[in-house]
Amino acid sequence: MVSKARKQPTPKSAKIRTVTLNSGCRKTPKKPPSPSSILLISSLRKSLGSCKRCVLKLLSGVLRPSDFNHRGRGFHPHKIHFDPEPIKEIPVSSQNALLPPPNFPFKATIFLDLDETLVHSSLSPPPDIYDFVVNPSIDGHISTFYVKKRPGIDEFFEFIEGKFEVVIFTAGLKVYAEMVIDKIDKRGVISHRLYRDSCKEVNGKFIKDLSKTGRDIGRMVIIDDNPDCFSLQKENAIQVRQFVNDLWDTELSKLVKFLEVALGFNDIRQAIARYHSQQGERLNL
Repeated sequence: MVSKARKQPTPKSAKIRTVTLNSGCRKTPKKPPSPSSILLISSLRKSLGSCKRCVLKLLSGVLRPSDFNHRGRGFHPHKIHFDPEPIKEIPVSSQNALLPPPNFPFKATIFLDLDETLVHSSLSPPPDIYDFVVNPSIDGHISTFYVKKRPGIDEFFEFIEGKFEVVIFTAGLKVYAEMVIDKIDKRGVISHRLYRDSCKEVNGKFIKDLSKTGRDIGRMVIIDDNPDCFSLQKENAIQVRQFVNDLWDTELSKLVKFLEVALGFNDIRQAIARYHSQQGERLNL
């Protein structure tokens, strides 16, 4: 006789658990949304869409498609490169300036002395070697000057042409100096000419005050053989040896090398200080 298996009664706690679990899965009927809710949802969707477009516009200026690696190697941020800040022109007062405003404000200005820096002139009798003659009228008398150009002057002018604003600043008389300048500047490299009447006379010495020229003091260099002439702005000066008749003179070729380096400086006074430092080191060797 086979006995029937007795069905065990379900524990009370299990019944409660079953009821509780099943009751959580019951679906309650949805109520239709009210018109005000529909308007609110529509407004939110429009706002989110507008924000999404703004974010995409911002990202499109910073990220590129190539920034995303499609082979699963991750995201690579685009590096933003900033161009160096351009040279800023330092405001300079042009009131009563010796020179008109520059055509190219960001070019450095070279102030060149004339006699014993670029040329050597002598009166009669004529020297053995000279390049040309000028005959200015000084105090009602015609004077004859025999002029010798410093070696390398043509190559020097060729190098500085277009790279710098070139100004002759001489303590010589205008009637004489303008004739000499016309002879040596066949290429039209020189932009302006300043003569003795632009100098400041102190104790019988003619001083060339660069602060009166209307140029940025950090973007100018004066080249002269006479230290008295640039005594007010020594940090802007390169002194050259006095030229008389040395046919083997190399001062202008040295200046070309200096100016090649100076082109890379925002403040040309730093290049001048470096030049003087190197010259001092050579003298001490």
